[in-house]
Amino acid sequence: MYFSAFVSSSVAVPAVLVAFGLATGFLLWALLALRTHHNAGRRVSFTTVSLLVTDIAEMIFLAVIAIVYMAVSRDNPTLSYAYGFFVVCMAVIYFRLCASCFHQLAALEGLLSLTSSLGTTGLATPRVSIPISVAVWVWGIVSVYLTFQRDLSVLLLATYLACLLLLVVSSIVTCLKANAQSPPVRKQVLRVFGVATATHVLLYGPVFTCVCLYAMGLPQGEVFNIAAAIMNFSLVTDPLLLALVLRRETQRSPVNERRLDMSVVGA
Repeated sequence: MYFSAFVSSSVAVPAVLVAFGLATGFLLWALLALRTHHNAGRRVSFTTVSLLVTDIAEMIFLAVIAIVYMAVSRDNPTLSYAYGFFVVCMAVIYFRLCASCFHQLAALEGLLSLTSSLGTTGLATPRVSIPISVAVWVWGIVSVYLTFQRDLSVLLLATYLACLLLLVVSSIVTCLKANAQSPPVRKQVLRVFGVATATHVLLYGPVFTCVCLYAMGLPQGEVFNIAAAIMNFSLVTDPLLLALVLRRETQRSPVNERRLDMSVVGA
């Protein structure tokens, strides 16, 4: 079902091209923020790196899909369903499933860092972020394989619900700690939470609703193709989220930096 959205919809490819153009600019912004963050001597979590990797990989595979669709499939539609093209589409689905989880993890990690007096959180440590990220990568492989082998849409819904749970935790962190922060930090916390909420509800919500309807045997027609096209704009919100978090973290006060260094030495 998801595969057909890339090859049969008149909406999908234009949406991919628009999202690709916007995502390129935001991705460069996120990479610049990451470089500044790293040069400041701050820890870069494996979750942040994983989200950037998934976005870059997905952009590459989406470019292949768009090129094949425009150059080949209109003249010979059967080529769109060739094995190699099918594998590329599966790769896009895999990276997007992983990115949906990494997005919410990065948001929660960013919120905890922004509201912490030390400017960091235990989620960013290698012993925590690496196992969680590896679990997400493995879960994505299992979900894609079983979904295409047995059409277990419940796994896709489980991914959406897991991300929803992370979003709920982020909302709790925001409600409990945002008001205690200075106005600039509070504003940044609300921005990060807003991007995470909009991404999950507005970009992922429609396509996972269609997946739920599909699991119940209800037809969606062109609605699913439009929902899948909308989800491509998560390529824009992913680097936007990282840029907001990383840019703010590099602006922590020198006092917090010294406290962070002391805590690291003490650990």
